[in-house]
Parts: sequence; C-alpha cells; structure tokens
Amino acid sequence: MAKSAPEKKAGPAAKPSTKEGLDAALDATKVIITLAGGGIAFVLDKSQMPTPYPLWEKIIDFSGVVLFALSMLSGLLVLTRGAKQHGVSDFTLTNGVIGTLGFVNFFAFALATLLVAVRVSARIWGWW
Repeated sequence: MAKSAPEKKAGPAAKPSTKEGLDAALDATKVIITLAGGGIAFVLDKSQMPTPYPLWEKIIDFSGVVLFALSMLSGLLVLTRGAKQHGVSDFTLTNGVIGTLGFVNFFAFALATLLVAVRVSARIWGWW
C-alpha cells in the first residue's frame, strides 16, 4: 500500500491567506478612519469649550485636529492602494506604500487621542 502525503491541519499553526490578511488590515484602517472622524467632532464640539479659551487648549485642540485629519487622509490612501492591489490580485502586506501610510495612520491617530485625553484630563482635574 502506497503512503499518501500527510494532510495539512487547520488550527492555530495554520497561516491565513494573504488576501484575508490584506482584508483585515483594510478593515482596521476603516475603523481608525471612523474613530478619527469622531475625534475631530469631539474636539470641535462648541459645548465643551470654556468661555475663556486658554492658549494651551487652543494649541492642543489644533494639533489634535491636524493629527486626526492626517490619520484620516493617510487611511484613505491606504484604502485606495488596497483597492488597487485587490484589482491586480496582489495581496502582499509588505508593500512600502501600505506599510508607511498604515504606520502614519495608526500613530497619528494614537498621538491625537493622547493629546485630547491630556486636555480633557487637565480640564477635569484642574491641572492648569
């Protein structure tokens, strides 16, 4: 009796296809774009702005809005590049454009969120 080739087992050691990896990365980018839009709306909400609006809060708010907008723009560029890659059936995540813009997308969002959190905390606890 001839031996057959061993079957590949699905499980934690099985790697997902590169198409699934690209789709997951694009879905994460969509979530960050949505949250960045909400961050801009939160920062620009007039009801939470104090009547004497200190300069340090203006600087933090402006920086937060610029970083949220940068995050959204880089995320949109990642999505357009991902759509192009889907069109030509190239599902690699090591593409320099997606890697660089994805890095900008994530870290601009993280830094903007940190700035806004510092401003809100300072306002709540009266640090300044």
